Amino acid sequence: MSARLICTRIAAATLLIAVLPPLLDFWLLPRTAVSSLPAVDDAEVWGDRGPDSAVPVPFTVAFPDEQIEDVRQRLRKTTSHGSMALWHPGMHGSYGIEASDLNPLLHRWESAFDWRVHERHLNSIGLHSLIVDGLQVVFHHVRAPGRGSQRRAILLLHGWPGSIFEFHPMIEKLSAHQQSGGAASGFDLVVPCLPGYGFTSATVKEG
Repeated sequence: MSARLICTRIAAATLLIAVLPPLLDFWLLPRTAVSSLPAVDDAEVWGDRGPDSAVPVPFTVAFPDEQIEDVRQRLRKTTSHGSMALWHPGMHGSYGIEASDLNPLLHRWESAFDWRVHERHLNSIGLHSLIVDGLQVVFHHVRAPGRGSQRRAILLLHGWPGSIFEFHPMIEKLSAHQQSGGAASGFDLVVPCLPGYGFTSATVKEG
């Protein structure tokens, strides 16, 4: 028997060993019926912000100075406690975030972070609000320039946790996209804050 034939038979046997058990499971094990999806009640509401709204309304981010100063005061008080039970230097985060990592973040939020700059940026892109199933949903709605028939709409959803800030670097690029040859074909974008994140209200029950 040639070496080539031996290698071929070994390869065939290996493939059979790998494939046969799943096939036997599929053929011999009892089949479990797939349950149908639960019925959806169109009248069910998830929030307490009132009836659905038919038309989006502009939404402006404008936190009062007193609220921003309150956050800074809380950060200052936190910074003054340099050692807490869960911040053990040298434990590499096994007992929580270490003070050497946390303190620079606290300092940035308390002194270096200018919320008003980010507030103006959010408002410059444009925010809107709708009441949907009792939830106040706040979202960016960015229209591509022009009225070309090749425009498409894109819905951008952030993760958990996450925010609409994740998409800001790409919003202008997507809305102002051009095809090769210069034909405008930007996308209309809808970028919502998901329930419980950013400016969208949280649900009042499980679901």
